[in-house]
Amino acid sequence: MKNVLRLTVYAEFCSVLLIAFFSSVYFSNVYAQNIQEMYRITDSKTFFAPPEPYVKSTFEAPPIPPGGERVLADIEGPGKITYWYATDSTKGRWNPGLVLRIYWDGAKEPSVNVPVSDFFGGFQSQTVDFSSYPMQVRENNFMCFLPMPFQKRARFVLYNESSEEYKDAFIYLIQYEKGDEYAEEKSRLHCRWNRENPVRDGMYEALDVRGKGSYVGHFLQVTAGHTSWWGEGDLIYTIDGERITSSCGREDEYGACWADGAWGTFSGPFSGHLLNTNGTRGRAETKFEPSTNRVYRWYCSNPIRFQKSLKIEIQNEDWVECFNDFTSVSFWYQEGAQGVTLAPLAERVRESMPELQQEESK
Repeated sequence: MKNVLRLTVYAEFCSVLLIAFFSSVYFSNVYAQNIQEMYRITDSKTFFAPPEPYVKSTFEAPPIPPGGERVLADIEGPGKITYWYATDSTKGRWNPGLVLRIYWDGAKEPSVNVPVSDFFGGFQSQTVDFSSYPMQVRENNFMCFLPMPFQKRARFVLYNESSEEYKDAFIYLIQYEKGDEYAEEKSRLHCRWNRENPVRDGMYEALDVRGKGSYVGHFLQVTAGHTSWWGEGDLIYTIDGERITSSCGREDEYGACWADGAWGTFSGPFSGHLLNTNGTRGRAETKFEPSTNRVYRWYCSNPIRFQKSLKIEIQNEDWVECFNDFTSVSFWYQEGAQGVTLAPLAERVRESMPELQQEESK
C-alpha cells in the first residue's frame, strides 16, 4: 500500500514538473527574441543604416522621380535585420505609390514588395495607431521588429510608382547585426500584397506559395457593400495539399467571438481589430452602404509550418449576400529568396466595387 502511495505521489510530482517545463518553454518562445535572449553575449556586432551623416541621408535626400528608386541600405552579410522604422513628412498620409522593396542575397526580384503604408497595415494610405508584438504604429512612427536573416546581402529600396516626384522627407533607421552564426541560415522574410475587388466566387485567396517555410501573420481589410455583419467566413489553410479549416467564423481568428458588427476596436500582441467604420444595423440590410473593417493576426508562438506548399483562403460569407472588397498583406519565412510581384498602382487604389455601386444607383 505504501509503495502504491509513493508511486502515486511520484507520478503527480512528475506531472507538475512536466506542466511547468512545457509552460516555461511556451512562454519563453513567445518572448524569446526581446526578453529571454537579451542577456546572451554573442560574437555578432550591431550596426545601423543609414550611415553618417544621418541628416544628409534623410532630410536632405534628393527627390525620387516617377519610376525611380532610392537605396536605403545595402548591407553585406551574413547578418540579420533586427529592427527598422520609417516616417515621412506627410505624417502618416503615405503616398500610395511609395513601395518598399527588400532584396536578399543578390536576388534580382524583391522578396518584400509592398507599399510602405500597407506594410504596416495602412491600406489606402489610411493609417491607424496600434501596438502589437512584431509591429507598432504610434504618432506617425512606423516600427517593425520582425527578424530578417540573410547570408550574403540585404538591400532596402524605396521605389516611386506614382506619376509625380516623391519630394517628402523620408526618415528611417535600420538596425542590424553581423556575425558568422547567420552564414548557414536559409530562412528569408517574404511579404505579399493582394486584393480582390470584389470577391465574386465566395473565396478570397490571400497567399499561394511553393517551398518550405513558416507563415507568421497578416493584415486584412474588408470593405463590405452593406452595414450588416461581414465576418462569417472561415480561414482555410491548405498545407502540403491537405485542406484544414482553422476557425469557426472569421471573428474567432482575430480575437473575439460571437459576431457583433459594433465591435469596439482594439490592438493586442497577436491580434487586433483596428478599423470599423460602420458597424451593423441588423441582418436585413441590403442597400449598398459600404463599411470597412481592418484586422490583423500574428502567429509568433504558433507559426503555420509547411514543407512543400501553403495556400491561405478566406471564405467571403456574410449575413446578407454581397460581393466584398478584400485586401491583405501576408508575412512568411521561406528557404531562399523568392520573387514577389505587386499589383499595379491603379488596381491598388481603385474604388471599392464600382460596378456594384453603379448597379445600385440605377
